[in-house]
Amino acid sequence: MGDNHSGDGNGGNDKIKSGDGDDFNRGDNVFGAGNGGDDEIDSGDGDDYNIGDNEFGFGNGGDDVIKSGKGNDNNVGDNYFGDGNGGNDIIKSGNGDDYNIGDNGYGGGNGGDDIIKSGAGDDYNIGDGYYGLFGEIPFGNGGDDIIKSGSGNDFNTGDNALVNGDGGDDIIKSGKGDDLNLGDSQFGTLIGGNDKINAGQGDDSIIGGSGADKFQCGQGIDTKTDFNEAEGDKASGNCEVK
Repeated sequence: MGDNHSGDGNGGNDKIKSGDGDDFNRGDNVFGAGNGGDDEIDSGDGDDYNIGDNEFGFGNGGDDVIKSGKGNDNNVGDNYFGDGNGGNDIIKSGNGDDYNIGDNGYGGGNGGDDIIKSGAGDDYNIGDGYYGLFGEIPFGNGGDDIIKSGSGNDFNTGDNALVNGDGGDDIIKSGKGDDLNLGDSQFGTLIGGNDKINAGQGDDSIIGGSGADKFQCGQGIDTKTDFNEAEGDKASGNCEVK
C-alpha cells in the first residue's frame, strides 16, 4: 500500500512492485480527500486488483502507471469510488480477462488523458470512469484517451462506460476478435468527441457517437452505426452500415 489507511493529505509518489499471486495494490489512501500522487504499480502474474489513487476518496487523481501481468486483473487509474478529476494514467495489462478503467471506477469528475493497452483475453477497456453520474461533479467530461486492445472479444470505449458529459477526442485500435468499439459513452453523451476507431481482425461493431468520427474497418465483417456525414463522419475499408 502506498500511503495511509485514511487521511486528507495528498498522496506521495510511490512505487509498488508485487510478485506472482493474487495481489491488492493501492497507490494512496483507503479513505481520503487529498489529491493522489504520481504512483507506479507493477503487479506480477495472478488475479490482481490495482488502484492508482484512493480506494474511497474525493481528491484529484495523480498521473499513475499501472502494469499487470498474466491473470484476470482489475486496474483503476484513479479513485475506485470517488469524485475528483482523473489524472493522465497509463495502464498496461497482460494476458487474461482484464477490466481496465482509466479514471474513477464509480463517481463523477472530468477524465484525464489516459493510455490503455490490453493483452490477449476478453477485456473491458474504459478510457474514463465506469459511472459518471453522481457526486459533486456529475456528468464529467471525458479525456482524450488512447486504447489499444489485443486479441479477444473486447469492449472498448473512450469515455465513461454508461453516462458522460462532453466526450473526449479518443483513439481506439482493436485487435483480433469480435470487439465492440464505442467512441463515446454507451447510454448518453452531451456533446460527442471527434474519435478515431480502427477495427482489427474480426467481426466488430463500431459506434462513434456524435462528433466528427473516423472509422477504419479491418478484416472481417465490421458494422458501423450512427454514421452521419453531416456531422463530419468518415469511413474507410470494408464497413457495413447499420
